[in-house]
Amino acid sequence: GRDVDESFLVAKELVARSPKSLPHRTTLALAALRKDDAAGAISVYRGLQIPWERVDSRYRAVYAAALGANGKTEEARTAAASLHWDELRPEERELVKQWRTP
Repeated sequence: GRDVDESFLVAKELVARSPKSLPHRTTLALAALRKDDAAGAISVYRGLQIPWERVDSRYRAVYAAALGANGKTEEARTAAASLHWDELRPEERELVKQWRTP
């Protein structure tokens, strides 16, 4: 939650340099979410073929949050259900807790 504008600009530059880098895209999506830009967050993933079932839970958590922020509730719930909760940092858990079913 700190230096969001700076993080957003850095992430945007990193994605421009390495457009296939999921970590860079995830950082950009997270920064967009922190800036209350839900459409910008989900657009980070547009056009990519990502095998989400093989992706680290930390990255999937941001994707689930982007889905939820864009009104894709069922998709967000499905994505959140597949997360390994114990692998997430507290701030990542916070991102997806509303779409996680107990």
